[in-house]
Parts: sequence; structure tokens; C-alpha cells
Amino acid sequence: MHIHQRTFHVTEKSRENTSSKRGSSLLLAVPNAALLLLTVAALVRFMWGKYGWEVFYGSIIIFWLAYNMVSLIYALFFMLGRPAYRRSERFPADEAVSISVGGEQYDLRTVDVSEEGMAVVSDISRYFNESVGLSMTIHNDRYRAKLHGKMIYARRTDQGWRYSFTVEPFSEDDRRQFMQIIYDRGHPLPLQMDMWDTVYDDLLRNVKRRLEKPKRPFGAFSEMPVPRHVVFDDGSVCTKATVGYRTWTVAGLEPQAADGVRLARNLVFTTDSGVSIQLSSSGQIDGDKEVLLVSNLKELAEKGNMSGLLEEVAATVAHRAERSAAVGSTRDERTEEVFA
Repeated sequence: MHIHQRTFHVTEKSRENTSSKRGSSLLLAVPNAALLLLTVAALVRFMWGKYGWEVFYGSIIIFWLAYNMVSLIYALFFMLGRPAYRRSERFPADEAVSISVGGEQYDLRTVDVSEEGMAVVSDISRYFNESVGLSMTIHNDRYRAKLHGKMIYARRTDQGWRYSFTVEPFSEDDRRQFMQIIYDRGHPLPLQMDMWDTVYDDLLRNVKRRLEKPKRPFGAFSEMPVPRHVVFDDGSVCTKATVGYRTWTVAGLEPQAADGVRLARNLVFTTDSGVSIQLSSSGQIDGDKEVLLVSNLKELAEKGNMSGLLEEVAATVAHRAERSAAVGSTRDERTEEVFA
């Protein structure tokens, strides 16, 4: 058939996904795909019209055809590669890290580390400006490294607030120390095999992960949903809200209009500790949902009122709801006494 390979080809090891590399992988996977189609056709052809003992007597051939099909599917997976969403491997690690930004210092713990980044966890919400670099010091009993850091995203988990940063060592010595922190540890691979986990389970798991699209349901800033009614200082009420350091997304807020023209909205929410959050319209409206901008963010950051602010907002909303329920209960009792 005049099919030949004149040059030695090494499987692509780079983590960068480009269209040319994907096209080359698809071309190299053509022989395996053809053999897979022939195997499926052979399996169908052999099974066609067989029943009962005929299937039993042909079980050896069916087994080897199925085994060959699974092997060819794995060969296709190897040739096609898999999408790499990170340029460096991430390792789970629980290390102490100190983050200095805006004259404040936070002592937190890492969740995982890699050569180009790390993730930390905090029990309360923190504000990290994505446009301002910060200084980080990660250390354990043997190594210590100083790093430049920049936050890329944040999300809330069961363990607390998780913040991910890109990092870069200050110096060559810091880089060497940081590499020791990353790699001088036990490997994260499984230590025990699941005897009930078969090659077909691995195949099914591989197919599912390839079909799933990566999701990142979180943004660059901390956000916390508040399912209760939120009452603002002027008496305006929204049915629910998602509060953040830069924006609030509210739902069910009555629109302000004059002569049929929608007016720009300016609201104030004051927490129980006296922190006033000024909100203004952003122009982003989707049905009953509206995005409000925190207009005094810079002032709040300068005063150092950012740590735990989202939890304080949620607690204030809960306290106001409890007080409103208590007042309503008292009114009902007085009404019953009057009628009695």
C-alpha cells in the first residue's frame, strides 16, 4: 500500500495547544482510527446472526476483538493527547505563606503549589487588587522563598475562601528554595490500587473527561450569595443578591424612573459595625437582575475595612431580617390583643 515512515517521530511533550499540533496529532491517529473501524466491523460481522451456543463457542474470538478494540481506543487517546490547562504540574501542599499587600499582612496556608503559581485558603474573605502586585513569603521547616504574586481568581469552597495566584521568585536563590518547597515532598500519586477498578472503568472515565468542557464558575474577585431580602439604608429592598468587593448583583429591586425614563440608582448599605458601602448603577440589566458597582471601593481599601467584609454584610442582612420578623411578630400579638 506504499505506506511508510521515513523519519523518527517523537510524541509531543509540550503543554501548549496549537492548531498545527492538533492537526499533526489527528494525521498520526488516522492508522489507529482505521484499524479501530475494521475491528468494530469484524466484531459486528462475527456476531451477526449468532444466537445461544454459537455465541458461547465464539466467545474467545469476541473477547480478543473487544480487547483489541479497547487497546486501539487507548492508542487513539495517546496519539490525540489531552488538553493542558496548566503549563506546570500542580502538587497538593499545606505550607505557611505570608502575603503582604497595602500595608496589611495575611498569614494563610497553601492548598497546592506549582512552578508558576499557588492556591491559598482563608477562613474569611480577603480583597486582593488584581492590578497591584503583592509580596509573598512561603516557608516550612527547611526552606523559605520570597515571591512576587498576582491574584488571578477567587472562589468560595467548603474549606473557606480559595485564592489562586501567579508567582515569580525575587531572586535565583528564592527560585531554588521555591523549587525545593515544591518537589522535596512525597509524590501525590495513589499509594493503593482499587482492585475493583477495571480497564473499562478507566476507559469510561477517560471518555467522560474528554467530553466535559472545563468550567470556571468564579471570577477574579470574591463573591458571596445572600439568599435573604436585602434592605438598603433608604428602605429599598431586593429579594436576593450576590455581594462582592467590586460589584453587587441584585434581583427584584424596584426600578427608579421619572417620566418613563429609568434613573441612575445610588444606594447605600451600612453594616452593623458602621461600614458604609456606596452602590451605583452600572447599566448592566438582565430582566429583574441588575449589577451595581461599589463606588467607594478605594476609600474602603484605604481604611482597611476589607477583610471579612462580605461575611459582615451577610450577617447584617440576617440581623435585619431577624429584627423585621420580631417586629412583625410583635404587631401580630398586639393586633390579637386589640381584637380580644
